[in-house]
Amino acid sequence: MIFHCGDCDMTLTPGIDHCLRCGSGEVMMAIFTDGGTRVSAPVDSQAFRLKGKNHETVKRNPFLNTTIKRERSPSRHQWEYVERVFDKVSGMYHETYRHLETGEVMFEKHGPIGDQSLHGPRGKRK
Repeated sequence: MIFHCGDCDMTLTPGIDHCLRCGSGEVMMAIFTDGGTRVSAPVDSQAFRLKGKNHETVKRNPFLNTTIKRERSPSRHQWEYVERVFDKVSGMYHETYRHLETGEVMFEKHGPIGDQSLHGPRGKRK
């Protein structure tokens, strides 16, 4: 995930609320798809979601589902950005928590989508 100015496209440090080059308050957060496409949304949006469909690979559900949002960490007692990626082509799940101001990775986990232990007690199926 990167942060950039929505007006002049300068890369920004997480936590900055305006562009140091042009002064714009249009701060954006972005992710890159596996194909290299950058997808951006305003930092102040609650969340944004990227979905990709490939009808040959997955009939009804997207083969890639990426969500980025602000979320409170009960264990670290702070708000963070969390990015969740469900990649059905490789069968993997990725979750990364970043500090709101520094962008530092606070916690991450990766594994097979079917491994319900990755999702904690609420994710376990009975």
